Amino acid sequence: MAPMRDALSATLVKPRFLLILMAVFAIAALSLAVVGVYAVLAHTVSQRGREIGIRIALGARLVDIGRIVLGPAVALTVTGAFIGIGGALGLRQVIASVLYGFSPTDPLTIASVAALLIATAVVGMILPARRAALPPR
Repeated sequence: MAPMRDALSATLVKPRFLLILMAVFAIAALSLAVVGVYAVLAHTVSQRGREIGIRIALGARLVDIGRIVLGPAVALTVTGAFIGIGGALGLRQVIASVLYGFSPTDPLTIASVAALLIATAVVGMILPARRAALPPR
């Protein structure tokens, strides 16, 4: 004899463990994606440091530099986000088999992750561009 709470808890041990394990891996994957996007875009912008310096010497304003740097990179980042959303929606049957209590097409989650990666990309471009545009102290 055992209380119903204990019997029910015993049946949920494996799904709970899998959910926790999947959450840990999802957080690790998101963290790696954020760091990777930042690193790649920061490196790309830092490679253009000499070009940015020449443009400033020729009279470009910080707004112009921001437009030159951010325009193509934001377009690339948004395109990548849409490709990732399409991939997630295409794999929703696989994702649904491991989710418990959540929809694989939860719009809030998908939009939050896409917004986080886009914001990370913008920060990854702004910081090095600003560093290259401002004179050293």
